[in-house]
Amino acid sequence: MCEMKISDNGWGGRNMNYMTNDEFNRVYNAYYKLLLHVAFDYLHSKNDAEDVIQEVFMKLYESRKQFNDDEHLKYWLIKVTNNKCIDHLRHIKNKEMLISNDYIDILNNQDNKEDSLQKTVQEAIDKLNINDKTIIVLYYYNDLSLKEISKVLSISEVSAKKRISRARIKLKSIIGDKNE
Repeated sequence: MCEMKISDNGWGGRNMNYMTNDEFNRVYNAYYKLLLHVAFDYLHSKNDAEDVIQEVFMKLYESRKQFNDDEHLKYWLIKVTNNKCIDHLRHIKNKEMLISNDYIDILNNQDNKEDSLQKTVQEAIDKLNINDKTIIVLYYYNDLSLKEISKVLSISEVSAKKRISRARIKLKSIIGDKNE
């Protein structure tokens, strides 16, 4: 992922509401793909993920939040994306998540062949509650460390580790039930 470079004057607690169009464009270009990936892992729909990301960047543009550095900004964007995805899922009447054609197209475009194990795991992840799904997606799909997850979810590293452990146990149970 390309990281946004802090200008010579840095963020220095600057109010993001006054960032220039060039600064906003740099942030957008630096984090769009990462946030789209995060949103898509939740929603399995490219269009829904793009809508969520648009809301996230609108929130950033309108925000009066102060960021100390790129890392702070990155975690804030990921956290807002997670929350927007959760809100989106809450408003969907049919909560059963299926692998959409968009998801299969993206996998094919990335030259990843979907085998039965991947499909089984994805279906099992989709059956998890939102908290368990969040921790699994952040850890395995977005490759965030326990420290990064703890920052995104505002929990301790110990709590993040326990949540991952519990979510793994639930996944094994779901996959085991499906194979019986």
